[in-house]
Amino acid sequence: MWTILGNPSFSIAVPCWVEVQEIADPLADDKGAELGEIAISLRAWSKSDDGKGINTEYLPDIWSDLWSVEDKILSLTSKFQAARVEHGYSPGAVTRFHQKMAQLAMTAMQQELREMKQAAITLPAPPPPAFAPVKKKL
Repeated sequence: MWTILGNPSFSIAVPCWVEVQEIADPLADDKGAELGEIAISLRAWSKSDDGKGINTEYLPDIWSDLWSVEDKILSLTSKFQAARVEHGYSPGAVTRFHQKMAQLAMTAMQQELREMKQAAITLPAPPPPAFAPVKKKL
């Protein structure tokens, strides 16, 4: 099966087989898997000003970065699966492959997060709030 944590528009598909001995670290955590948390952050940073929609101007760059990695994962998995059917890999080999694919996805997601943070830093800051003068006697 394939798993996509977080919003699919901001995440990467990772292969996961029933016989894996341990789910890869980026895909498992009691408080939210890292890969999913990054996808949630990317989506949150892409929300429209009113918070009801997504600012789609960021999506082409995100997709360009993430889909190339996802295409690589799909290709590698297709080859692995064909060899697995032919040669019958052990659960340990399947687990190692699953973990490598999850790490490829995680590396790409971390890079996308860094790029999104850098883009956010370069945006102009909003004006400071204007407060009414305080008249207080000491």
